[in-house]
Amino acid sequence: MQEEQVRLFAEQLGRAIDHIEADLKEVRSLLVHQGEMTEQRLAMLETLCADHEDRLREAHTGVTQFKVWAGLTSGSSGLVSLFALLRSFLD
Repeated sequence: MQEEQVRLFAEQLGRAIDHIEADLKEVRSLLVHQGEMTEQRLAMLETLCADHEDRLREAHTGVTQFKVWAGLTSGSSGLVSLFALLRSFLD
């Protein structure tokens, strides 16, 4: 009877080890999948960040150009007004 109990216990222990190994394999595959998903999300975020930075730079360039042209336009109208004032005094 003792030997039969030892064999039964050995079988139960073997099955428990098989279940633990299967669970460990599943956890490893989930970990690999999670790592791949994280890498994909990181790549997507880096792409979005670069795109956002490019858009900000383009907007900044546009605003700067507008300010320069507005300044030149306003300065030239002031200059024309000054010439008109001088002309009116000289005539």
